[in-house]
Amino acid sequence: MIKNSNSDKREFEAYKDLGYDGVKTFEDFQRIKYNDTKEWELIKGYAGRVQKGEISPLVKYNNFKKYHNELEDRLIGLKLKDGTEIKNVSYHFTSRSIGTHNWVNLNNSKEIMKRLNHKHVPIEKIIKCVKNGDLIHRR
Repeated sequence: MIKNSNSDKREFEAYKDLGYDGVKTFEDFQRIKYNDTKEWELIKGYAGRVQKGEISPLVKYNNFKKYHNELEDRLIGLKLKDGTEIKNVSYHFTSRSIGTHNWVNLNNSKEIMKRLNHKHVPIEKIIKCVKNGDLIHRR
């Protein structure tokens, strides 16, 4: 592909710095960017969550994608206690359920540690919460 070669190369390198490990070659990256809308949206969603500090780049894109897809497979179509049906899973929700607690650098400042203290929530607990309407735990 020739389209936007220079800017796409910069973008590909920047995404790799954020833990993007979805493809090995620049050509595959461009193929996804211009031909696979769903995958491209997921890549941008992952990169945005890393840039906002919601998840660590150590999580890596492929792990984020796997977990997001599992959340979608298991949650979409479930109904809350009030009858509201889950229709999608946001990237923010995925990042919060992955958590930051296990990926945090223990040498960070107290302010950063407080902001990054989100523990992983297993899918089974999320489903139980959805079905029963119960909180998993209080902060």
